[in-house]
Amino acid sequence: MRVCAAVVTYNRRELLVECLEALLAQTHALQSIVVVDNASTDGTPELLRERGLLDRDDVRLLRLAENRGGAGGFAAAVEATRAQDCDWIWLMDDDSEPVPDALERLLSSPPAGEEATVALCPVLARSSVRTGA
Repeated sequence: MRVCAAVVTYNRRELLVECLEALLAQTHALQSIVVVDNASTDGTPELLRERGLLDRDDVRLLRLAENRGGAGGFAAAVEATRAQDCDWIWLMDDDSEPVPDALERLLSSPPAGEEATVALCPVLARSSVRTGA
């Protein structure tokens, strides 16, 4: 299954880098990652360039001209990822740090194989992840 991840960020560049590193370490490789920068003022694009993340073909930065808030950032993220050829869109904030097999486990859950399923989300329970529809 082809999965595009979208991460919405605003002025949390160090957390964002941790999130991106966790996404790039997934056991089920992502087709692409879109970072939606909600007009950060903390040097987010510069840090991503410095760390080489924007040199990758699978990481794209979409920098908004103004902070649209969480809802506006996620709307832009969905729009940007829907334009790609993905089976699933994985949305998250910049403070997410998924464990290496989080995506693999989501995709192997029974609801992921059901045609009627439109969304999946992990449920955290005592430091372990289980899936639910």
